[in-house]
Amino acid sequence: METIEITVRVNKVNAEKVKEVGAAHNGTLEDDKTAHALAETEKPAVPLAEKVIDHEILSFAFETEENAAAFVDAASEAIGVAPGIFKGTMSARRNGQKFDLPVPDKDQAGIKQG
Repeated sequence: METIEITVRVNKVNAEKVKEVGAAHNGTLEDDKTAHALAETEKPAVPLAEKVIDHEILSFAFETEENAAAFVDAASEAIGVAPGIFKGTMSARRNGQKFDLPVPDKDQAGIKQG
């Protein structure tokens, strides 16, 4: 059986939601790293940015492409973005090779915010 590996970068505000969705779709959290969106010398443009510029890089393993695609759809809905936008923050690998994971085609207008 081939494993689908999804690595996604999410802000700390949404990281826990994405972890929960991953577990709900039979994903195994393989790695959880912290990343910072700004270089050490940069200052955020607004004070709020200080709270959201830290990100987590989450790596999940899924046993089927269907579970991986369902994860992308559910995770995007959980954080209030279209699946295509969420897909832009991630990479998918099958047998160590990058591939284009098919995701549902929904536009941002159909996504409930909040």
